[in-house]
Amino acid sequence: MNPAAWDDLIAGLPGAHLLQSAEWGDFKAQYGWRPYHCHWLADGRMLEGPADLPAGVPAGLPAGVQVQAAALVLQRRIAPRGFPLSWSMLYAPKGPLLDWSDFTLRQRVLADLQSLARRKGAILVKIDPDVSLGSGVPNTPDEQPDLLGQEVAHELLASGWRYSAEQVQFRNSVLLDLRRSEDDLLAAMKQKTRYNIRLAERKGVSIRPGGPGDLEALYRMYAETSLRDGFVIREGGYYLALWERFLAAGL
Repeated sequence: MNPAAWDDLIAGLPGAHLLQSAEWGDFKAQYGWRPYHCHWLADGRMLEGPADLPAGVPAGLPAGVQVQAAALVLQRRIAPRGFPLSWSMLYAPKGPLLDWSDFTLRQRVLADLQSLARRKGAILVKIDPDVSLGSGVPNTPDEQPDLLGQEVAHELLASGWRYSAEQVQFRNSVLLDLRRSEDDLLAAMKQKTRYNIRLAERKGVSIRPGGPGDLEALYRMYAETSLRDGFVIREGGYYLALWERFLAAGL
């Protein structure tokens, strides 16, 4: 599908995310993944790309046809050591995108994704949409469960979906209101954090917009952080190619 058309399509859906963009699918195609651009029309059909568009509709966005849901689905071959056959898996990073409060729609999309996995010969399909399970700090008095998210999670477990032991995306997000004053933002931080920020100012640390020439330094800091905190990262060329691609696309 035309990248601009796909990005325009998902931009109008709830939960649109960078990892569902055409650019992400094209980038992952360089590393052994095959992208499928799946979208669901109001009449119930699931389409996989321009070849599946209704007759008379030009390639790109289906003019006059309402799209209710979409998912960039990536397929990767798996060849376990010692096994003569290769398998594959499907993954919709930060997808599918839809109104999760629409029970009929979410049931149809999930069923179609499972059918897609069977058609593509995949042994599993993995999703991680931004469906909120709650807000506030987990396991504290300020935690507030999200009833819709809890309902969706219960349905997934009841229908055979399982939490992945290899979760790539972060499960929690922190939202910071940058409209607040600097004094208010500092006051909400821990004392040690405030001390380190002010110490950095006294030491002459300054902030400036970064550019392509700073990407290697950014990767070095990332690599040092991974060693300190014990998480696995990719080699530098992967991130440099990714950053350069998205910078060129204006994303």
